[in-house]
Amino acid sequence: MNQPSTTTTSSRTPATVLFTAGVAALGDVLIAVVSILLIDRLGRRFLLLLSTAGMTVMLGLVGAAFHRQSAGIMVFYELVAFVVFFGVGLGPVVWLLISEIYPTKIRGKAMSLATLFNWGADCLITGTFLTLIRLAGTAGTFWIYAFISALGFAFCYVFVPETKGKSLEAIENHWRQMGAREVR
Repeated sequence: MNQPSTTTTSSRTPATVLFTAGVAALGDVLIAVVSILLIDRLGRRFLLLLSTAGMTVMLGLVGAAFHRQSAGIMVFYELVAFVVFFGVGLGPVVWLLISEIYPTKIRGKAMSLATLFNWGADCLITGTFLTLIRLAGTAGTFWIYAFISALGFAFCYVFVPETKGKSLEAIENHWRQMGAREVR
């Protein structure tokens, strides 16, 4: 079974690691710029749905490659595509969306709670990744993440409204109407 290693090899010199990190950071910045250009054209909801759908497919493909024990250059491209899908939608859009969807009266506290949850989820994924690989295998780990991403897609599809071009008051009215429907 192909297992990721936390050790370095002689081909991973400090210069190579720094160069790779720099290229990745530049890529993240470029993807963020693309997202900024698209967010008001395509909408927040569309980008979230595109992002979570693409992330789900890429994570599923990575899991399938490890299951077939054919992890090679295609896994690299699938992971790059995953990062692009994340960077165009789920990465930046969430931060804008949480500033728009909460009523003015609770916005500060709600955004703080959403931020805590976001960073908590990041910490949970990072902290359990190697343990999950040990317990579920590499393929299983990526399939678990694909499933979680699919749940994210379903959540966005069902619950996340489009806020593009809407005032904060209009968004607040949307939630008020949704609450009134729930009470009936």
